[in-house]
Amino acid sequence: MYPREGMARAERNPWLELTISRVGAEMRISARSSREENPPPHTLDPALSTGLLQQFATNLQRAVEDAGPIEQGLLHQSHALHEAIFQGELQKTLARLLEAAEDRKVLLRFMLHDSELKGFPWEALCEPRTSRHFLGNSPTLFPVRGIHTGEPWQPREVRKGVSLMVVAPSDLTMHEPLRLKLQESIEAGELTWLEPIAGIGADKEYFFERLRDEPELHILHFIGHGRVHQDTPQLRFVDPDGQEHWLDVELLAQEIKQLDRKDLRLIVLEACRGAEPGPLASAAELLLRYGVEAVIAYLWPVDADVARLCSTAFYKGLTSATKQQGDVAQSLNVARRMVLSSKSSSSAAAFSPVLYLRGSNPVLFNFKRRKLAPALTAPKEQPALPPALQWLLRQRFSLVLGDRWRNERPLLEQFRERLQQRLREDGQEHLPEGLPISALTQRYALRINKSALEVVFRDLFENLARHSPLVEALARWLAPGFHITLLRLPVLEFALARQQPGRTICTLQPSGPEGSRIRVMWRTAHQGDNWKSLQLQARPEPGSPLEDSLVQEMTQALNPRQSIVLARPYRGYPPSHPFELEEPFLTEDDYLQGAWRLENGLPPDLATPLLAAVRNQPALLMGMSILTWHHRMLLHRLFDGKKLPDRSLVLLEPGEKEQVLWERGDGLPSKQGVRALELGDAALIAQLEAHAPPEVP
Repeated sequence: MYPREGMARAERNPWLELTISRVGAEMRISARSSREENPPPHTLDPALSTGLLQQFATNLQRAVEDAGPIEQGLLHQSHALHEAIFQGELQKTLARLLEAAEDRKVLLRFMLHDSELKGFPWEALCEPRTSRHFLGNSPTLFPVRGIHTGEPWQPREVRKGVSLMVVAPSDLTMHEPLRLKLQESIEAGELTWLEPIAGIGADKEYFFERLRDEPELHILHFIGHGRVHQDTPQLRFVDPDGQEHWLDVELLAQEIKQLDRKDLRLIVLEACRGAEPGPLASAAELLLRYGVEAVIAYLWPVDADVARLCSTAFYKGLTSATKQQGDVAQSLNVARRMVLSSKSSSSAAAFSPVLYLRGSNPVLFNFKRRKLAPALTAPKEQPALPPALQWLLRQRFSLVLGDRWRNERPLLEQFRERLQQRLREDGQEHLPEGLPISALTQRYALRINKSALEVVFRDLFENLARHSPLVEALARWLAPGFHITLLRLPVLEFALARQQPGRTICTLQPSGPEGSRIRVMWRTAHQGDNWKSLQLQARPEPGSPLEDSLVQEMTQALNPRQSIVLARPYRGYPPSHPFELEEPFLTEDDYLQGAWRLENGLPPDLATPLLAAVRNQPALLMGMSILTWHHRMLLHRLFDGKKLPDRSLVLLEPGEKEQVLWERGDGLPSKQGVRALELGDAALIAQLEAHAPPEVP
């Protein structure tokens, strides 16, 4: 580089680098600047560099942990340390840099050489004769922490919104307050909010998959727990079964480097001890060494509300089209200023977040050619499928299709009203408000009779459409295996026959009391509506007249590796003879006494491969409610009281407000949670229809 070119570039990005190290009992300060000035080094008085340094750091940490303000005593200590460092030729060099800088802004880069110095809050030094002019909130001087690395630095052009992904393994809803605070930036198109990884879904494998597969990712924000264990910085994740798992930060850094994610410019570690230096390096330093441009980490834990205030102000400043222009250092100073000026007394917490920067240019994002598309005016596009669902649909999975759908709720309400009206006409007991349908039907069957109940149900539901756009779209993606449907009408069977005419489809449903007999119905490839039927017993009587060829054909149809086998545990109207044969389960007694375990109704050689298929591969649950008792009972029986398979997923209709319950595992087998997402039918249908299902191995 020619000298003039270097000077011109330095003038555009003025910086002052301070190298602070210990020489015996003394602390040595040396400096160099972007103007190629090297003021002579100087040392601090030993009493100042040891006793006062430790005392100030301890007192400030205590104030942060107590959510308190910066008291007058702390302020005096801060003045003394600032004056001791910025003195003589060093102070003059800094003054010349500020004077030469066109925007009067200078990057102050700390290069620190031992653990104690790295753990000290240099950002909290305050200019003498002022009460709030700290380095960390200065409008002209922006402190960062640097490291020596051979990794090249390059700017990142952003033409749309800055993409942010939150990872919160400790809490399913931790990210939601931050999203609400940033809603204005999201709607303006300045910030793109990616689907968070939270709660039970934040296992290490899924996290790494998102790192690999996310089309564009600019900022990764971790909210959770960190530690330094056996000299190794770690972050807390969860295993697929919900148990904690500590991930070495160096392994995360290596994964990011191997993926060559040049778009990932910033990692925010909102975790206790994220900036705490181990004997070798802090988590933030390790990430920088492997090529991440910038890392914000916390020296000490802070209150969640303070962290949220800091993050909100930071992201608004960083991604604004008119303010900081992608400057990470200036945006963090603005965020600290917001914490200092808040009504909360925890102003000391403003100096817990610190910025590590790999180069000397704090502008991470170049917005010169950015064209924002505000969410309110942008053309409406169907959102892509959530990555967790995309992954599941690429595998062999088991579908558990429930009977809780909004389009059927008007009919259910009519059904409820008819039953209540008849019970009132007969002068029956007072009916409590909001009685579950299963309890109401039980009373009707006992007070009136079971046959009358089935007539009322059939009158209403026989005219229900046997074509569902969602089920039709889903039928294209259903691979051979063992699946569950609670729909009373054969909607799924008919959709599969239309969408996969070359596939054998087999349906099972209980026929006798407590599942002692099972009716098997099947159609082979290209047979249209020609369904065959056979009733089985788990222990056939000797000499039962069964046609060998029919039994052989049924056995082939029950092969989950080649056929789509559907179980109807609560019974319904079969595809072969609609509204004939067994009536569907409607009452509490039906669910308790008639519901079956597959192994009790099929011979072992037929039941074992089906149970292996459903219990050893991820499940996709739709139309299910954790608040519906016979849904919970079904899951306990289906999975034999054990947790649902790893990577299983529940899709909920928007507004169901059950996501937290599913993730916590309340009411589920073994009380082990499962990942849950809210997804509207329209978005799901559009995405399922827009893509081709994968080839089934």
